[in-house]
Amino acid sequence: MWNGDGERLRSTPGAASKELGGEDRTGSAASKALRRERDRQPAGLPPPQPGPQTDFYNSRADIVIFGGAAGGGKTHSLLMECLRHRGNPDFNFVIFRRTSPQITANGGLWDASLKLFPKTGAKANLTTLTWKFPSGAKGKMAHLQRADTVHDWQGTEVPLICFDELTHFTEDQFFYLLSRNRSTSGVRPYVRATTNPKAGSWVKKFLSPWLDKNRLDRAAHGELRWFTRVNGEIVWVAEDWRDDEGLPGKSVTFIFSSVYDNKILLDIDPHYLVNLKSLPEVEQARLLRGDWDIQEGAYFSEWSEAKHVRLPSEVPAWHRFFGGLDYGKAAPFCFLLMASDDEGNVTVMDEVYETRLTPGEQAVKVAQALERYGIAPKSCPIYADPSIFPPQEAKARAGHPGKYIAEEYWGEGLNVIRANNDRVNGWARVREYLHEPGALTVFRGRCPNLIRTIGTLGPDPRDLEDVDTTAEDHSEDALRYGLLSRPARAKRPEPTESRVLKYQGVKVIDPKRLPHALTEGEDEW
Repeated sequence: MWNGDGERLRSTPGAASKELGGEDRTGSAASKALRRERDRQPAGLPPPQPGPQTDFYNSRADIVIFGGAAGGGKTHSLLMECLRHRGNPDFNFVIFRRTSPQITANGGLWDASLKLFPKTGAKANLTTLTWKFPSGAKGKMAHLQRADTVHDWQGTEVPLICFDELTHFTEDQFFYLLSRNRSTSGVRPYVRATTNPKAGSWVKKFLSPWLDKNRLDRAAHGELRWFTRVNGEIVWVAEDWRDDEGLPGKSVTFIFSSVYDNKILLDIDPHYLVNLKSLPEVEQARLLRGDWDIQEGAYFSEWSEAKHVRLPSEVPAWHRFFGGLDYGKAAPFCFLLMASDDEGNVTVMDEVYETRLTPGEQAVKVAQALERYGIAPKSCPIYADPSIFPPQEAKARAGHPGKYIAEEYWGEGLNVIRANNDRVNGWARVREYLHEPGALTVFRGRCPNLIRTIGTLGPDPRDLEDVDTTAEDHSEDALRYGLLSRPARAKRPEPTESRVLKYQGVKVIDPKRLPHALTEGEDEW
């Protein structure tokens, strides 16, 4: 019996003596000939290129997702995988694209298969988009244009299911078709998929063990992880985990590739790289650099984790500390702790991001965050959502029951100040900081929600100057409140050992050797 890697598996007790297409345990001449046909490399089919393509071909995972940038040889690798078991007469595969034109367009998936499959003796049927190999193995290309098209596959058995450009499919489509991934052919059922980056997609969420830079247990390229699904949600489990019926989790991995890994393409068409480099910044980040955090049509197209996120480091006590706070109860409330240096650069040091807390509980959380850093609450201005403050007119305050939300914060000794709520100028201020190199950095691991959401926000379709207010923008509102306060620059203290006197612009180390003309009033520390 073969697994998804073309390797022999031990027979289960009670299995018939003949396992795969007549191959038996005695090593008969017929079975050896079948193995030779299966493993023979057809003339003109190159082996996988060293690097990601080889890693993809050799992976033992149940599900392998390959790519993450353009030009890495994703489709070619997917087609080559389909040839692995061509000598098994009971084997079949399906390659899905979301729409039919994506299959049959010039230079598309079908054209790519025409360059490879005939070299194995396979015969094509353009009408049905199917291939038949000399052994009797079959393959098909199909679309899932509508969400419910997956039900056309009910009752089928497909040992190898492939998805070309996984982000084009819905999460429900993908997981439904896993139920069709079964086999009586002797090939352990498996799934292979290719993808380009797409921020905010279910694929990015699914690949969070590899893509989430805030994870302490982040998976390496090609590393296997195991998962199960509980009520439609992914739950990551250990390799030796078993469910109530003794069944293991499904193994999955992600293998990154880019155009730089595809030496054959770069040799044949070096201008392809030039084309990628000429793309607009957002598309270049996605397709050339494989950036999963930058979104098409993103409001903050300037945002890049590579530029704006760094590991936490010690923040000197002389920095000016301040904060931004966006109130919420059913929706999350967010507090961001920030610091500005002597050049006006701002570091977002930490965040508090929680739901369903009372104003008093929120205030305690903020006070605890300041205490962790040894920051006196009164010394740290916090620019907060104007809606939480008492009205400035006495008439408007009359008859208000209980405390205003800001009063709960004041009760904890917090220096909460009414923020400027000018949204258009506030977002412009955020963009200004994002655009200037080094002006805004965010600590990795301490501000996961700001990092997670800022690149995914789109513009309000009714007002392109504003962020989409229906999106998860709580961290960004807190950031806007803080930055629109025009945080003052900190004053860097002179180190004791370098304190010097200045005379006519010249630093003098030894005050006793100063010229007689230097008066006390001209001394400058």
